[in-house]
Amino acid sequence: MAESLLELNPALRSELAGMDKEKATEVLRQMNISDLLTGLSVNPKNQKDMASFKFWQTQPVVRFDDRESKEPDGPIKVIDPDRVSREPDPLVEGALRAPGWKRDWHVGVRATKSRKLVASICGVPAEISVRGKALKVTEINFLCVHKKLRAKRLTPVLIKEITRRCYLHGIYQAIYTVGIMLPTPVSACRYYHRSLDWLKLHEVGFSPLPAGSTKARQVTRNHLPSNTSTPGLRPMQSKDIDAVQDLLNRYLKRFDLSQILSRKEVDHLLLHKETPGVEQVVWSYVVEEPGTHRITDFASFYSLESSVLRNSKHTTVRAAYLYYYATETAFAEKEKGLKERLLMLINDVLILAKKERFDVLNALTLHDNPLFLEQLKFGAGDGQLHYYLFNYRTASIAGGVNDRNLPDERKRGGVGVILV
Repeated sequence: MAESLLELNPALRSELAGMDKEKATEVLRQMNISDLLTGLSVNPKNQKDMASFKFWQTQPVVRFDDRESKEPDGPIKVIDPDRVSREPDPLVEGALRAPGWKRDWHVGVRATKSRKLVASICGVPAEISVRGKALKVTEINFLCVHKKLRAKRLTPVLIKEITRRCYLHGIYQAIYTVGIMLPTPVSACRYYHRSLDWLKLHEVGFSPLPAGSTKARQVTRNHLPSNTSTPGLRPMQSKDIDAVQDLLNRYLKRFDLSQILSRKEVDHLLLHKETPGVEQVVWSYVVEEPGTHRITDFASFYSLESSVLRNSKHTTVRAAYLYYYATETAFAEKEKGLKERLLMLINDVLILAKKERFDVLNALTLHDNPLFLEQLKFGAGDGQLHYYLFNYRTASIAGGVNDRNLPDERKRGGVGVILV
């Protein structure tokens, strides 16, 4: 019975990995039904998505196998206020201060006595295209409610309030993504993960050792070349903004749901500026054609770093997320050469991310990703990212997967929007 449950539940299987059978059975016996159902997968071959459940392995919360711990009651992690950053995370600051951002679209709720922030919702203006129709929308990126208040139905209050504020600015539609099913998604994409440092991911508990394999085999399987192979590939510069905007918008126009990027947005979202004391968040590259100096390709990824707890060897996991990319090859007749071009370009992205000391590159089944995910050794997660449109009706849009939830080249052309 225990073995069957673990086979169906990748979350528990990951938590109990390495534990002997008797101890694992005892841990399962002490769990309640909601714990047992958490992470249940319809596909037993899937691993729990790193972007969802495995986040909690980096946080100071009790693990399933810690319930009988002899540690005394009290905090799991002692917080030193002097070591807490006084500045917001660069990724958060960048996402919330996109071009045209409005202060009153950052809504917060404070406790009456302590004045502590206990809930917030944030949005920024954006322009998207839905099946060729341009729409001014609000892009909702952050909705947070203190865990002790989540039964108080603060979320509907926050949504109604930011909706009211957007209406006052003449914006009547919104786009947002959620990892769970709500009424009613216009599309859903699946998470995929490409190990860049498999051994480290294994040592921190993110990547289990497949049955019948060895650590050496997994390291060899995920090995990448030292150098990129795309001629003319270089970091994006400010002089490339106009060319990147033109190429990217033409490329994204091929999708049913896409973002229309202004020059200011390309500059703000995709171009890294060297600023003393500020960590780099986005890495962008262009391919410049020799002789003509024309920009023929563009690719980018951004960073989300997680802390690692209870590990004597590693303190963080550096995760990169595949961001926007584009190539002129997409406009060839019948997309001739597109798959081969993307295999080379995204493989170079993997190499570049590895050089920047990232441990994993995450991607969704959007854009033209189904052309390369499996061949470039991305592994399937069981997490889904659902896309929603507020106050706008349209038929379902392809999310790059087939009925078996696997990447399908024939299901491309749907989602072309990435919300950070």
